[in-house]
Amino acid sequence: LVAQAQAEEQRKEYATAIQTWQRALQLAPDHKIARDGLKRAREQEEAQRRAQQQQLTRTSQQAVQQQDAPRKIDYAVAAAWHFIQYLHRDGFDRGMVATFGDDCRLAQGFTSRASQLQTALARVSQSVGGQTRLYDSMQDIVYYFYQHGDKRRPWLLTVITDGMDNASQDYRQRPDLIGAFLGQTFMSDRTNFMFLIGVGEGREIDASALATIGRMGGFPATTIAAFSLLEELFVQIALQVTEQLVGQQVRVGNLSWAEIARVRQVAHVPLDYAFLIDRSTSMNSAG
Repeated sequence: LVAQAQAEEQRKEYATAIQTWQRALQLAPDHKIARDGLKRAREQEEAQRRAQQQQLTRTSQQAVQQQDAPRKIDYAVAAAWHFIQYLHRDGFDRGMVATFGDDCRLAQGFTSRASQLQTALARVSQSVGGQTRLYDSMQDIVYYFYQHGDKRRPWLLTVITDGMDNASQDYRQRPDLIGAFLGQTFMSDRTNFMFLIGVGEGREIDASALATIGRMGGFPATTIAAFSLLEELFVQIALQVTEQLVGQQVRVGNLSWAEIARVRQVAHVPLDYAFLIDRSTSMNSAG
């Protein structure tokens, strides 16, 4: 806005100068200084007009690029879908998708059909908004596991967030307590897996709080700089879980979804897993 105001002031100055030199030439048509002054004023006005047009073009291009750029929620949904696509076995494993913003919402309860999970993830990408009720939502999902999970199989919970908790009530500003709760419930069974992933840098995310939750809960709480790195982290998570299910360290030459899917076929242990994905307003911004 300041730049626009300055440009408008300059435009007025050039317009005034042009009018002044034009009046001077009306009085003295052959006056060289007046002719040169008018020419210079018109050139300056044209140069400013071109500069403004170029700035408008750059601004428009940046806006288009931002619209076309994948959002944070798009990266999260894509990473979750690739996990399902390569590791889920229909009729054998069961998956669940939930989100949190102002509240915790179940997008798809436990199902053995990958197609239902894919449909749920598509809905998630279109329902972004609200604050960040992270701590209380993790409690909600643990309760859901105990009500609907199959206790005869391992459980896996992966949580993705891009911000600080600002909407929880039960665990308001108490990452230590929600961490202790997770450690005493979900992680008390040594066959279960949990991963808490925070995406962002600096003040974007409370890395200290996430670390406290992981330490108190006894599971990895990881922060990464950008959502573009999320899928690579998911591959590593998939490898770690697969190694535990197979019961031995897996050697893979090229760490990829295809390689892990091949190894996963060796594990004859069914899995109940869930994604808890942040859907707060900030997840709608470019990743």
